[in-house]
Amino acid sequence: MQDKSWAVGQSCVERKERFMGVIFWIVLLVLPVYGLVLYNSLINTKNAVSEAWANIGVLLKQRHEALPKLVDTCKHYMQYEKSMHDLV
Repeated sequence: MQDKSWAVGQSCVERKERFMGVIFWIVLLVLPVYGLVLYNSLINTKNAVSEAWANIGVLLKQRHEALPKLVDTCKHYMQYEKSMHDLV
């Protein structure tokens, strides 16, 4: 009596070869997609790092421009305090 659990007309070796062929094509299709996703994520990370450094540069420039103004304000306040101290 023949076992009916096997596919009709296919031996175990043929089914295994077909399965391996399907796996091969799936891997062949998935690897380039994975490579593209990985490449895009690396480019996004690179751009985020560049943007972060640019923001740091802007903040340092603003601080550099604000520091002389702060020193000037402190000098004027020192003069004001000195004049008030002399009056008292």
